[in-house]
Amino acid sequence: MAGKVVRALGLAALAAVGVWWGRLIAHSKDPAPEGRWREISDDAFE
Repeated sequence: MAGKVVRALGLAALAAVGVWWGRLIAHSKDPAPEGRWREISDDAFE
């Protein structure tokens, strides 16, 4: 019984580290160039 608990906790910890590491890599990329997330000047609203 204790082995199953330890295994479940270990898998949960590895999954949490995997998610954290994946998000870290995904958000470390350079932002998209001119395109979807480009800056909009104030003149565009006039």
